[in-house]
Amino acid sequence: MSISLVDLRIVGRVARLGLAGPHPLHLLDAAMLEAIPLAVARAMADPAVDLLVVHGSGRDGRVGPFSAGADLAGIAAMPVGDAEAHAALGQAATRAVAEAPVPVLAVVDGPCLGGGLELVLACDIRVATARAVFGYPAAQRGLIPAFGGTRRAPVVLGASRAAELAYTARRISADEALAWGMLSAVDPDDDADSLEAAWVARLTEGILPGASRRLKAAFMGAADVSEQAVFKACLEDPRAREALAAFLAGVR
Repeated sequence: MSISLVDLRIVGRVARLGLAGPHPLHLLDAAMLEAIPLAVARAMADPAVDLLVVHGSGRDGRVGPFSAGADLAGIAAMPVGDAEAHAALGQAATRAVAEAPVPVLAVVDGPCLGGGLELVLACDIRVATARAVFGYPAAQRGLIPAFGGTRRAPVVLGASRAAELAYTARRISADEALAWGMLSAVDPDDDADSLEAAWVARLTEGILPGASRRLKAAFMGAADVSEQAVFKACLEDPRAREALAAFLAGVR
């Protein structure tokens, strides 16, 4: 199913959201930014979905280049009076990903710059091929990361690394991003599809249906109160009760 410039595919417990469109590097123009929250909402409306995967769309449903960032030509032609609304559009896109009620896995291949990196930092887990490149080049153009990136980068990378990335505007390799804590894994063989399949399996196989949604609710909630409420919900789920009984009986 295609929603504007975003390709959404749901198979069982996994929803795959692919950045698509005519540009090979999936520039985040206004249409793309509007499509992302709609696609996330469609995916999350399926109660069976336990994982959302975000990647660039390649041919035949394969993983392709992630995103080279915002549509700079569109920004250059933008009236000043439209700037705040456009930034709000980008923030709504990254917020929709960050607030999805299931874990969100970003699979990055190729360039992941500017707004593309802001979208990736909104995900819970990030993996990449060795040829992936990350950066905030906005300062070179007299701009800032305005889609939530100045808020999320310090949380993911720490204040010093986030500042270095933004103020120098330099690009870092996947290996460096791994060392900085941005990534959980790097595939040295540059096989994005196998990387995605491996991490989808890791995040779904042996995980009780619904458990990931409850974990995400606890992560997003307000400290102890949220954990208490979600823990209660776990024990209200007969599947959790069955899994506990099986474990105690020595089945698992």
